[in-house]
Amino acid sequence: MDLKLTLILSFSFCFLILLSAASSEDLKLLISFKSSLPNPTVLPSWDPRRSPCSFSGVTCMGYAVTAVNFTGVQLGASLTSVAATLFALQSIENLSLSFGNLTGAVSAVSSCGPRLETLDLAGNALAGSVSDVALLAASCASLRSLNLSFNAVGGGKLTAGEPIRLDSLDLSYNKISSEGDVSFILSSSEMRYVDLAGNQVSGQVPAVVNCSALEHLDLSSNEFSGEI
Repeated sequence: MDLKLTLILSFSFCFLILLSAASSEDLKLLISFKSSLPNPTVLPSWDPRRSPCSFSGVTCMGYAVTAVNFTGVQLGASLTSVAATLFALQSIENLSLSFGNLTGAVSAVSSCGPRLETLDLAGNALAGSVSDVALLAASCASLRSLNLSFNAVGGGKLTAGEPIRLDSLDLSYNKISSEGDVSFILSSSEMRYVDLAGNQVSGQVPAVVNCSALEHLDLSSNEFSGEI
């Protein structure tokens, strides 16, 4: 057999083995997530005998899971179980679990898959501080868009150091009441979209110092006073 052909076949075989291993690991994590739900029957198509790419709410590229979307599905999961399973998917880029009756603390997330870019956790019962949000963003190296609107984020001492490095952050309709939290959020020089509407912040409108990238800022439905 020609050496060149042998090398090509060997490479193809190794590549298929790697893809199979990735698919197997994804399957393990998805089934583990299903098992953690209070009512696993909410995901009837998630059968361990099938390819994870055939599961409802799952999108793949090749054999790898690249997106999971359960917008509006009442999963009732804890964020701890989500963090241990779905966040660990190595090729996932988009994860949407909005309005899914998730509970727990934002601080439960300490790491993410290396490719996760968009995370939508809106409309759940997640609590934590703005510092916890900053730590979540810092724990996910590729994350660019985070939606935690309609949760219970707010309170707690501001302990975060580095500015939040995201393109888009939606914390509207939470329980943020501190001007310091707002100033910290607005200290990022990278964010293009910031939504803090519907919180409980009073006092002067914080100054926006690093706004070169900012395209959208919503501070409506708070209790600010004074001049802008």
